[in-house]
Amino acid sequence: MKIPVRHLLGKLTILLASVIALAGPSGAHAGANFYGKLNVAINYLDREQEQGFVGYALSNNRAGRPWRGNPFITTPRGPANRLGLKGSGDLGPEFRVVYQLEFGFSLSDSNNNAFNLGSSETLTMRNTFVGLAGPWGSLLAGRLDTPFKSSTSPLDLFTNTLGDSASTTGFQNLRMDNSLFYASPNLAGVQFSAALIAGGGATLDGISNVDSDSLAEAYSLALIYTRGPLYASLAWERQGADLADPSDPEIQKDWDKLRLGLGLLDWRGMTLTLIFEHWDHAFWGNDNSADLWQLQAGYAFGNILLKATVGGNQQSGDYKILTSFCCDLYAEDDFGFETWALGGDYNFTKHTKAYLVYSDNQADALINPVTGGSSDALDWRGVQLGLSHAF
Repeated sequence: MKIPVRHLLGKLTILLASVIALAGPSGAHAGANFYGKLNVAINYLDREQEQGFVGYALSNNRAGRPWRGNPFITTPRGPANRLGLKGSGDLGPEFRVVYQLEFGFSLSDSNNNAFNLGSSETLTMRNTFVGLAGPWGSLLAGRLDTPFKSSTSPLDLFTNTLGDSASTTGFQNLRMDNSLFYASPNLAGVQFSAALIAGGGATLDGISNVDSDSLAEAYSLALIYTRGPLYASLAWERQGADLADPSDPEIQKDWDKLRLGLGLLDWRGMTLTLIFEHWDHAFWGNDNSADLWQLQAGYAFGNILLKATVGGNQQSGDYKILTSFCCDLYAEDDFGFETWALGGDYNFTKHTKAYLVYSDNQADALINPVTGGSSDALDWRGVQLGLSHAF
């Protein structure tokens, strides 16, 4: 739903009033909890391509994103904002209903329109579901992060900043509609989760595909182990070929993904994490594959957290098509890119922090099929200074 900027404040006011009313201590909503996160930053981004974003901007969404088509290559990301309501209601001994309603929104224009003349912003649905829970675990239905995505969430020290692992290294983190999600209870530090995603005649890009009709057009599995500061996860996800554009002649196979996560979290102030991900039939191509990795390190002392990350993505197989504002560019076989970032957080309180991030991302050249020339269109670097408050 597109909402003109001049009406956004009014819409959010109505939303806030409704959510607060629901969260009041009355009847079935006595267990409801209203929450949110406000996160804004000043960014300076520098891209190699002329039509890319260059310069300062106050951004809290995806800063200066010139790409359409392939969403899994390096893309600068700004902070994320949200408002939500979650809670539960008793249905009997050790049995309850659980629910969550969460919206994402922008605090400033993300459409590259300096004065908001005729511009519009978007309210987006984040994790929103209803389900049942008990000693056996929880069963949820709605829009949810996949277990594959959630399996390594605690391992990213740069989430929703210019150093975000998904935006720089290209880890594919999905929040999917039509999800049936099960999470087991925590048993001696081990927890299992699984999700089935019904196609519903749609594709990942919002194109209609009548062949996308399975209850398990995609499915996702994750196993997580935690013990003190130790964290380990193993996840697997398949996106069926019918979730791709049916008109693409390169679509032949299901896209399979395997992810391994390891971490030593906040041990005497030190954090070390590793994420590795492998793709078979990447982008549903017959011969495409990829290996992605990222190392992160952090050290906390007092109210300060210093952090660093380095990673890479090496793809092989058939070429990938990347559509920019001007033309189609092609990545040749064995295309890859590398990324690194440095940052620091200052925690005023548990809920409020300031942060500074520098990110540098270098990719192999892309080929222009018309001129035969090469382009460094995916190279970018940026600095971000932000403030975040959760409530």
